[in-house]
Amino acid sequence: MVVTRLTLAVRSVELFVLRYKLAQVFKQAELQVERGIANGNPVYVSLLDQAETLIGKFIERWPGTYANMFPALSDLETLATPPEPVKAKPIAGMIVLIVAFLLSLAAGVGAFGAIVHWSYHLLTRAH
Repeated sequence: MVVTRLTLAVRSVELFVLRYKLAQVFKQAELQVERGIANGNPVYVSLLDQAETLIGKFIERWPGTYANMFPALSDLETLATPPEPVKAKPIAGMIVLIVAFLLSLAAGVGAFGAIVHWSYHLLTRAH
């Protein structure tokens, strides 16, 4: 019975130390967020590796411990994951091309009409 209590006491102390170290890692991530560092930055990946290493060592030493005991880890995973690139919609590009074509066509027709108009007036006044 004494060994069990001692074991539980050692586990509790080690869990306290683990939580303290993880709090430092999570605080570093929070500081990077405040600086405006974007998701997927290698800083977050490094911090995630540190946190996973600390948790992994604790789980190896104390079986029955689960990584989901540390909910802030999922936030750090989100920060370490690069954002999805924004894909341009092909329809928007097609609309831009059609509008540009129509405007250039209208400008061309208008310019041609102006040339014909002024040419007619110049030729008819000459006589």
